[in-house]
Amino acid sequence: MMVSQSRSIKALKLASTFIAAFALSSNLALANPSERTLSQFNQAAQGDSGLVDTVYGELSKQLEEQGATPVTLVYLGSAETLQGREAFMPWNKMKFTERGLATIQKGLDLMANQPVPL
Repeated sequence: MMVSQSRSIKALKLASTFIAAFALSSNLALANPSERTLSQFNQAAQGDSGLVDTVYGELSKQLEEQGATPVTLVYLGSAETLQGREAFMPWNKMKFTERGLATIQKGLDLMANQPVPL
């Protein structure tokens, strides 16, 4: 009887661990930027200044709707630094760039605290 209960408890713990890992990984996968957003980000990073604000808006919207993930925060911070690249006034260049670097750091800190590597 004790062996049976012990096996049941172990099986239950193992199943709950798999369910938790699946839920965590699927949640992170759903919350990461879409292929379209990443494609637009790459075009903006290569110099298409018209896409910088579009990408920033999409990433901000996703962050509000789905919450913060390390990948989303790093891309959002990178988009903010691209806004700094495109800004005209020097103080705006500094503001956007510093804000972007701080957001990237938040993403890296969040990544370091993830129980499952991305």
